[in-house]
This record gives sequence, structure tokens and C-alpha cells, in this order.
Amino acid sequence: MVNGKIRGALPAAAVLLPALLCAAEPPYRQTSRGIEYAYVKQKNPPLVYHAVRVDLSVKTLKTRTIRARTDETLARLANRVLLEGGPLRVAINGDYFDIKTPNKIPWGIHVKQGEMLFSPTKKSAFVLDFFGRPFITQPVMKLGFSTGTSASWKKVLAVNRKIERDERGWYLYTPTWGRSAPRLRDGVAVVARCGPLRTGQMIRGEILELPEGGAPDIPPDGAVLIGAGQSTAAIRRLKPGMGLTLKLELTPPADTAIGGGPRLVRDLRVSVEFQREAFSPGHAAYLQRGRHPRAAMGYNHSRDKLILLVTEGRTKESQGTTMQELAKLLMALGARDAMAFDGGASVGLYVDGRIVVDGTEGGKREARILSNALAVFEETNAASRVE
Repeated sequence: MVNGKIRGALPAAAVLLPALLCAAEPPYRQTSRGIEYAYVKQKNPPLVYHAVRVDLSVKTLKTRTIRARTDETLARLANRVLLEGGPLRVAINGDYFDIKTPNKIPWGIHVKQGEMLFSPTKKSAFVLDFFGRPFITQPVMKLGFSTGTSASWKKVLAVNRKIERDERGWYLYTPTWGRSAPRLRDGVAVVARCGPLRTGQMIRGEILELPEGGAPDIPPDGAVLIGAGQSTAAIRRLKPGMGLTLKLELTPPADTAIGGGPRLVRDLRVSVEFQREAFSPGHAAYLQRGRHPRAAMGYNHSRDKLILLVTEGRTKESQGTTMQELAKLLMALGARDAMAFDGGASVGLYVDGRIVVDGTEGGKREARILSNALAVFEETNAASRVE
């Protein structure tokens, strides 16, 4: 069982490397079938990093995303999953998010076993298609809805995203967002009962109510459509009990997707892509400045090995890495393509029964809560029971 205060490495040999990049392979040891872990400590420059290699060809290993609850660090998340019976083997912290918001909205996409939790932005995302093949890409969503009164489709701009002032268009909110949708300022709302928002499917439901003003409650088995800046003419003919159909397409199709960024490696070349992913100048400058604890992932040329990497930082034993150094280290570990996850106090890594990195920066502070995580399960019989 995981203890939130446990910190340390699995019993693997430490290797002292004279430089950041070394031709020798790290001292991987197998922790379970298809999963290898390496702990590396070098002196010049001071750096400690942890690498996990996952064999995607092992059929019992399933890579999934997990949505963290309100106050979950990686250790708490792992504890909860294990208590629920989830056969968890590996977990790494996921996307950036605004820590000041109660619903911890990730900056990028989040798809869990085909269900869209948060729609894509222009940030990089790690995607597994329905055949289990990995990609790093910038997914594009196409979502629309129609009602029983019309065959025409209305475009939905985003799922579980904040509506900025003066924005116009339709937005959709599911129970992932919280108990209620954003408060209506200038627009209309449609509350509907419907199934989960799954990619590549028609989702059929019925209209429950057409609230006026306030923050409409989100049904536990449904969703709320907010028409920001739309007039009442947009819903004049709608009535409770009418049918409603949603159609969701995602390119590329994804069973699993989690955001992060920026991309670090593209086709075996270092390519730190802040501008392509519309990071604000302030965020880009902050994320590029200096050496810090970092988390990242990639996959090899044949797409059958997943590489997870966490570098420790802000201590005497480990300075951390820059984004460029992180990209070079991932390439040295065999990554054909790679991208970053959230860093700093958010970094965390769980490997087969132990939290090996918890983001406490040498014990100076508590680990930070997360928005989501990328995890590997060993599913021998039933599917993983992860909320």
C-alpha cells in the first residue's frame, strides 16, 4: 500500500554518469512483466532521474488516464486506486492546470477509455488509438448537437472549458466539470439526460429543462449545453421531453489522451515547440527558465515501448533539467517522439508499490495536488475499476 510520506527509490543500482548524455543504457531492472525501472544518479552536473520503460506489446498492460479528485497528490491518487481494486503498476503526474480553480481544469485534452472529459486545446497530447498505438499530436475535436425539432446541427466549441468574457457559441458541461455549469450571463441553457460523451459515437438523450438564469445543475446522467451570447430564439421551439443527439469526432481517434506540452522531441530530433502550441509568452518564459524538476514521456521508433521520465531538482544532489536537456535525455533513452508534463512541485512517479518521486523538493514542502495522471495497469481478467 502507498503511503503519502514514502519517498525513495526502488532497489536499483545507482550509476554515476560524467555527463548528462551517456551512451550506456540506464540500469533498468524488471519490476513486473513488461515494466522496467531505472534510478540514475550522476555528479557532473548533479542530477537524479528515474526512468520507466513499458512494453506496449504485453497484452495485459493497459495505459489509462486518471482524473484526480479535489485534494489528491499522486500518492493519494495511487492509494485510492489501489483501495478500489485497480491493478496499478505505474503512474506519473499529468497535465498543467490552474491550481486556483476548484475543478482543476487541465490545460489540454483528457480522454478516459473513449470518454471525453476535457476537450483539446492547441497543446500537445499523448494519445493511444483504439489499437493501442501511441502518438504525440495536437488533437482536433468536432462536436455538434441536434434536437427533435430540426435536422440541422449546431457546433459545440468546447467540453468542460471556461467561457471567457464576450465569447459566443455553444459549450457543453458534464459531471466531470462539477455539480453545476457556469452561471449564465448572456445566453441560454439546455439541460439534458444523455449517455457518456464517447468519441466516434452518436450520443442520444432527451431535454430535461430550459433554465433561465443562474448556474444550471448538471444531471449525474447527463449534461448542460450553454449557448454563450445566444438569444432565446435559439431554443424557442424546444420543450422538455424532446430528443437531443450529440455527435463527437476526434482526430486522431483516441481511446486514451492526456495533455501536457510542449513537445520536446519530433522524429528523433530535439524540438521544443512552445510557439506551435500557443503557450502564452509568460508561461513559455517561466517553463523554460532554469533547471527544475521535470516530468515527461515518449515512445520509441517502433512504437512498442513507452518511456516515462522524472528528473529531480532544486537540491544539492540534483539541479534538475532545462527543457532542452530534458529533450536530449529522452532521446538518449530511446525516444522517437516526446513531450513534457507538469513540473516543479507537481512531479511524481509511482512504480509497483512505491512512490519513488513525490514532488516535495527535498522535504521543503508538501507534494502538490494534481489534475490528472497517466497510469499503467495490469489487467488480467476484469477491466480496471478507476473512477
